[in-house]
Amino acid sequence: MTLTAYDSSNNVIASAQGCVGSGFITVTATGFTIASVTLTAGNFNDFDYITSIAYTTQTTTISGTKFYDANRNGTQDSGEAGVANVTIQVTSAGGTQNVTTDSSGAWSAIIQPGPFTACESPITVPISTALWQQTAPNSGDTVTSASADADRCWTGTAVGGVPIVNLNFGNVAMVTGTKYNGVNNSPIAGFHIVACFDVACQMGLSSATTYTDANGNYFFYLPKQNSTYTIQETSPTNFPWTQTAPKSGTIVGNATATKFKSWSNLVAGGPQAGLNFTNTCVVNRSGGLTIGSWSNSNGQAILNGDSGWLAFLDGLNLRNATGANFDPTNYTAFHNWLLSASAPNMAYMLSAQLAGMELNVREGNVLGTDMVSVQGMTSPISITTLMSLANASLGTNGYTVASGSVRTYQNALQTALANANNNKSLAGQKTCTPLPSNY
Repeated sequence: MTLTAYDSSNNVIASAQGCVGSGFITVTATGFTIASVTLTAGNFNDFDYITSIAYTTQTTTISGTKFYDANRNGTQDSGEAGVANVTIQVTSAGGTQNVTTDSSGAWSAIIQPGPFTACESPITVPISTALWQQTAPNSGDTVTSASADADRCWTGTAVGGVPIVNLNFGNVAMVTGTKYNGVNNSPIAGFHIVACFDVACQMGLSSATTYTDANGNYFFYLPKQNSTYTIQETSPTNFPWTQTAPKSGTIVGNATATKFKSWSNLVAGGPQAGLNFTNTCVVNRSGGLTIGSWSNSNGQAILNGDSGWLAFLDGLNLRNATGANFDPTNYTAFHNWLLSASAPNMAYMLSAQLAGMELNVREGNVLGTDMVSVQGMTSPISITTLMSLANASLGTNGYTVASGSVRTYQNALQTALANANNNKSLAGQKTCTPLPSNY
């Protein structure tokens, strides 16, 4: 008897002969997918002894390696270790299966002949997927019987009994963070960050350096999957930035902040996000004038060149010692009003400091966007906001002699204005943001 195997186009791909007395006949079609079989009897009586005709399709093994691509070139080079415990998702004619890489990063799957796709699943071990960057395969890469698609998965058509190998995946891990302005929590670009990997940092020595980008972010690639590290900032000497975070002992994931305000992981290593730094820039401006300066010849000279300053001040809710509105008609009246300012009526002292700051901003000596701290407020506010709050309070409370919450509030505002008029506690990002060329 003859057993014949056919492919899907009804082409003969294999055949075998045998006798009924042997019990069974086997046909093997290596490299082909059997679509059907036929049995041809050798003589008339042979079919009397046949109880069944069955065939199985030969499976295929596909395999590859998940490796740590330290140099990010998409190829597993000497010394680049495999990555264990990563899921590879394989979809074929037999359905979808998930296989896990072993201790050497190797993986394999047995599939039915026909189209298949093999993709790496997002890495969840040991940390977040956002900290892993896939480097291989790249779209268009090819190996025998497979190629990489736009999703960086391997695709191909498996043939029974023919293994497909070298379906490799490469990744590299990162540590990341952001640099923030402690005054307004905005990101700071152009700040210098250094990293030491697998060694302790020493003065002037580092493994890698970078600068924060336009969004204040930085990142470093880890030389190994579990590289230990120390990440620290270097402050420019020509800008008055003061580092305020991280605080010593702060823990983020696998990293701890040291007493030197750097991030360190010298034990377990591995990728980590959220290694942030915060700095505050305090600027002692040279251009701001005190209310004493506005009442002397220097201030008068500036105002003599500004024809609109009297009308400008008349638009404010300025008060005098009795709580009455004060609208100066000439410089002499303004001079005398400033020199007589005192705190028995806190609204009078607040008015004088407000007038001084309004003129400082009007004449370009101070920026309205500069930030200043005010007692009783949880975070700094801009000079523009401070002036608005002061003017609003004077509009409703022009005579604050008695103690109480209103007088306390006005005192806090006038103290903040006085400090700013005296070039103290003015904090701003614009004039302090360092660029890579600065240091």
